[in-house]
Amino acid sequence: MGFGIDKDTEMVVNGDKLRLTGHASVTVIDDSEVTHHNLDEVTRDEAIAICGIKLHILPYEFCFNLRTRKPISQD
Repeated sequence: MGFGIDKDTEMVVNGDKLRLTGHASVTVIDDSEVTHHNLDEVTRDEAIAICGIKLHILPYEFCFNLRTRKPISQD
């Protein structure tokens, strides 16, 4: 799993729950269901392939469950 954090945003982790605060968003890249990739055979000048990856773009005040890998909206 990877995270991209925008400026003026922070991730606060408490147990399995990740809470977002600030003014922008966090991008969550979940590779738990990747079906194919060529990362171990691609050279510097070749294109990479990653299939089956999940991408979540979450604004501030959203949460993300790290155990279930699912976003939680703050309705």
